[in-house]
Amino acid sequence: MEEKKKQRGESEQECLNAVRKILSTKECWAYIGDDLEIFNNIRNAKPNENLNKFPDFVFDGGFIEHFEVTSSEQTKNGFVYKLDEIDFNKDKDLKIKEWEEDCKKQKFNPNTIITKELNFNFDKGSYDYYVASFKKNFEKHIESLKKYNGDKNKGVFLIDGKNANLHIEMKPPIIFYRLIYDKDILQYIYQFKDCLEYVIFTSIERLDIIRISLIPKILERIPKDIKFKAGRISSHTILARFDLKI
Repeated sequence: MEEKKKQRGESEQECLNAVRKILSTKECWAYIGDDLEIFNNIRNAKPNENLNKFPDFVFDGGFIEHFEVTSSEQTKNGFVYKLDEIDFNKDKDLKIKEWEEDCKKQKFNPNTIITKELNFNFDKGSYDYYVASFKKNFEKHIESLKKYNGDKNKGVFLIDGKNANLHIEMKPPIIFYRLIYDKDILQYIYQFKDCLEYVIFTSIERLDIIRISLIPKILERIPKDIKFKAGRISSHTILARFDLKI
């Protein structure tokens, strides 16, 4: 079964919807000062009518532009993680078909369950790759922002880190990566304070909303000597045949 390729705008909308869900059901870390309007801007943002143009979403007075970052190496053919995942899914489809054909050949065995597990694991990521991915994508979208003639007084970059899979390098319990812990990246972002107001970083169910002008205050609170490490990205597919006697 080949996965349906997402249309332009679908991934962006899914990420914004996830942010809205976290805002309504879970606690987020927001460094916004007294600017509560940012929450309304997130809720009220509408997709750009031209899906091929910057930005992805607009609201009264500003915009939200989405992009993904990863802890995988990037080659001329794309991110290694994505390439490995594509190869796995092709092989998975073949294995599923083989398993289905094999099941057809097996005799019915009442009240039994036959299962098969297909696993994908990626452990070739690193924090250095993540930094490279972050800066490359950030600067690419800054260039698009410079060419944008719309209302950009309140600019927001929505950074999707679901494929970064980083955590703080320490003994258990594991503390997963959050942008508000990352001194180097925050210092990097701060240099764009004159052309961008906010960054929002989301990864699975974690959400950081940061007003860029407040980054110096955030930096004062970050513990020293924090280091980050990339973890393993895994996905599992369980195939099952139920022989039930009715």
